[in-house]
Amino acid sequence: GYNILASQVTALDSRIDALEDGSGLPNYVNFPAQRFTNTYALCFGDSNTLEAEPAGYGNWFRVFSQWVGFKGYKSYGVSDACIQNDIAGKPVISNQIPGANDFPADKVGVVFLMGGINDFHYGTYNADAFGAAVKSTVQAIHSKFPKALIVSMMDCGHQLPNGRMLMYNEAMQRNTTVIGSGYKAIFVSLADLSLQDNLWANQNHYAGRGAYAIASRLMNAMFGEGPGYTPA
Repeated sequence: GYNILASQVTALDSRIDALEDGSGLPNYVNFPAQRFTNTYALCFGDSNTLEAEPAGYGNWFRVFSQWVGFKGYKSYGVSDACIQNDIAGKPVISNQIPGANDFPADKVGVVFLMGGINDFHYGTYNADAFGAAVKSTVQAIHSKFPKALIVSMMDCGHQLPNGRMLMYNEAMQRNTTVIGSGYKAIFVSLADLSLQDNLWANQNHYAGRGAYAIASRLMNAMFGEGPGYTPA
């Protein structure tokens, strides 16, 4: 039921906060959004990163990019894409990275990695294998865009954050942020958004309100702009 899901999500977010507090990573909340206005933003992921799709499931990326004021932005997301590469017949998110050549690599300020929902639906529920795939994908992003802040998110689905889904979230967090020196990477939890009925077009995809909720969450997590952020 809803109360069980809500308590699970609260426990997840507490554990993630504890992991990040103990990681020794820089506090990117201290960075003003203006730091990135001279850079480009990229996004790799699944159908929740697609702006071109008629439903606009990935419009959060456009909204956020326009709020920040990047010089340019582009999503390379592919519908049905998975982070793991051993899920038969499904495109792999890491394969989007080599073709991301629209902007100078050293001018890319932020790279988003959004995925996991297809791994959850089509995979074997192996959080360790999923986490290893997250880590290799983040490493590939860093290798191509060494100056970029990498921001990973799991698109949890509407009312789906059961125990296995939350394990995937934790695996994504651990393997995004605990990689080694030289990386700038954070994980932003969207698990609580899965409990809000008015943010979803269907079980797996965000509606228009969901796009603004994600963009607001990112403004808060990255720049400390506060929940419910709206541009001036």
